[in-house]
Amino acid sequence: MRVYSKKLPIVVVRPSIIMMTYSDPIPGWLNNVYGINGVFTGVGLGVLRIFLIDNRKKADIIPADIVVNSSLAVIWHSVTKGAIKLNENDKNRTAPVYNCVNCVDNPITWEVVKKNGVPMAEKFTTTNSLWIGLYNTTRYHWIYWILRIFYHVIPAFFFDFVLKMQGKEPRVVKIYKKIHRFSGAIAYFTNKEWNFETKNMRMVLDDMSRVDQKYFMSDMKKLKWDDIFDVFGRGIRLYIGKESWDTLQQARSRYQKIQILHYILLFCIYSFLAWAGYHILKFYGYVDTFHQMYSYVKISLVQK
Repeated sequence: MRVYSKKLPIVVVRPSIIMMTYSDPIPGWLNNVYGINGVFTGVGLGVLRIFLIDNRKKADIIPADIVVNSSLAVIWHSVTKGAIKLNENDKNRTAPVYNCVNCVDNPITWEVVKKNGVPMAEKFTTTNSLWIGLYNTTRYHWIYWILRIFYHVIPAFFFDFVLKMQGKEPRVVKIYKKIHRFSGAIAYFTNKEWNFETKNMRMVLDDMSRVDQKYFMSDMKKLKWDDIFDVFGRGIRLYIGKESWDTLQQARSRYQKIQILHYILLFCIYSFLAWAGYHILKFYGYVDTFHQMYSYVKISLVQK
């Protein structure tokens, strides 16, 4: 690029993780489940249960239309303000880089992303969601691989078995294969963080007129994450779930029933684990030891 930038008017716009559109051409538009879109879709449809992620790290995500608008603004600024200066004799010249990111102007962590994503799944649920929108996270690979078996693989085969018994085509295992593919691709970025220089991009934004700033929205400082996630939830329901707003109340009623079933299932699982743990401790004599210690402490307190 250094060679060609001396002969061609080249600028580089480098975005971070791109998500759905915020407002242009339509709010919440997305047509795939790759990258961060797949994560939110998995949460919204109740199929993502465990994710390899470090919640302490910054989530450098940015709406697609912000990236497009920023690219147009950079081109305008480079031409009108003379940022592109061709000089074949300048051996050190490189194309100017404009980082289109949110980590400086409007930072957010993956923990905040999770706190916003889970309520979104309930607010904009669909009639064909597999489960409630609730997922766990870990930054340790070995824990992730173990929990993935219990949270994804086993339930996938169970649901496909039920579908097959109903005479329907099994599809859940295929869904989870896609989820594992995109979550594996994005895991590198969800467990690390970078500090990007945004001086060049800020210079472009400051030179834009108020009218251009309105029609070519590029400034992440002016956006609120609550609004972004609200738009994202609507987009997943409309463009991935393929559902109209007429079925929203029906979907929420169904979601509440699944939610009750979820907590009943958790109660049964934890009750079984408590029962099994008690009998294991009793088998090795720890329960009797605890009773003896408790009796000793009780007698000592009474004597005092």
